[in-house]
Amino acid sequence: MAKTLPVATGDEPIPVYEKAIIGRMAYEGVPIRAIARVVKHPSDEVRAVVNDALANGAIIEFPPEDWPTGEPRNAHTSAVAFKKMYEEDLVMLCKRFFNIPPLQAAMLAVLIRRDQVSRETLHNVVEQRRKTNKEDTDPKIVDVIICNMRKNLAKHDLTIRTIWSYGYCMEPDMRRKANALLEEFLASLVVTVPIKRVET
Repeated sequence: MAKTLPVATGDEPIPVYEKAIIGRMAYEGVPIRAIARVVKHPSDEVRAVVNDALANGAIIEFPPEDWPTGEPRNAHTSAVAFKKMYEEDLVMLCKRFFNIPPLQAAMLAVLIRRDQVSRETLHNVVEQRRKTNKEDTDPKIVDVIICNMRKNLAKHDLTIRTIWSYGYCMEPDMRRKANALLEEFLASLVVTVPIKRVET
């Protein structure tokens, strides 16, 4: 039986938490195209977010379009560091809101960001988060973790679809709903601290 893969619509809005990391990267001078590679959104969409940040005063100058020609991407540690920070921020957000174990949160973060994910990729997520001195896990552990994750996500009316002989995916409407829930949760964490007037 041929596997059926979901088709990307290309019109998914950038979630608020991703806009925040885009703004942080732009503030540090990471180029537009480098940011786009990290957050996996088109450069035009990233450029629009950065323009908004510039207009709102969140950043004071527009970052360059890309790194200088001839320089290897991996040489730019700021982009690499922000990519890691972005991924970990999303994992922590998933863990806290959905109240799920770290491995489930790490897998969910990948599922939310991609149209479809292979079992091999999800197994790599498991291996990367284990101590190196332990033996490799059985790839079937992915199916066990997904099974448990489905039970936890069902509380929020979210589902994960199996792609026969390939892996798993969250349908576009499920990804949009998950993003909306995370955005609402993130907004609830923001506490406005009143500025005290200093008497002179």
